[in-house]
Amino acid sequence: MAPSKNVFIIGPGFIGWGVLDLLVAEGYQVTGFVRRREHGEQIEASGAKYVKGDLGDKEIITRHATESDIIIHTATADHLRSVEAILDAIKDRAQRGLMTIYIHTSGTSVLADGAKGMHKSDKVYHDNVRSEVDSVPDTAPHRQIDLAIIRAQKAIREKAKIAIMTPPLIYGYNPKHKRLTIQIPTLTRFAIKNGFAGYVGNGLSVKSNIHVLDLARAYVVL
Repeated sequence: MAPSKNVFIIGPGFIGWGVLDLLVAEGYQVTGFVRRREHGEQIEASGAKYVKGDLGDKEIITRHATESDIIIHTATADHLRSVEAILDAIKDRAQRGLMTIYIHTSGTSVLADGAKGMHKSDKVYHDNVRSEVDSVPDTAPHRQIDLAIIRAQKAIREKAKIAIMTPPLIYGYNPKHKRLTIQIPTLTRFAIKNGFAGYVGNGLSVKSNIHVLDLARAYVVL
């Protein structure tokens, strides 16, 4: 990817802000889509531009995505309208002969087996074996959004490069922006207060995790 590319990041929050910082440092022209002016001013202080709006503002998202070579959605895994706005923009760009890179944030809950702590599954999914991920039921968490993207990819084909990120449990502290994740600190405080770690069922389920700054680097490498 050349640093001259324009990047549009929807939801530059805990994940996206780290991605934004890395891209700005590499010389990309980045615009963040935020809900609050105060956050937008923080994004400007990070060296990027910002657009204020809501995820339901399909027209605004489509317009700015149409002007962007790279689009990264890190706001949520479950907002269909904002994803449709991005896909409309990508289709428009494809018709004009413009290549687009789109990275969407889903989550590994799409692979959940419903064990509820009662057993550890022996099923392993591999990132480079698409058929394994495609085998999950349409009713899985996040799956309807993912399927909308997959259908669009089949229609657009080589005119766009689209990837779906499925990060596991995200943890860590971003010292630059003084942001801390929620889940693991909450579980830790519970364990300290009560003298034991909380768990569901028999506590046999296993879930992977990733540090937020390592995850941000993965978006940029991708």
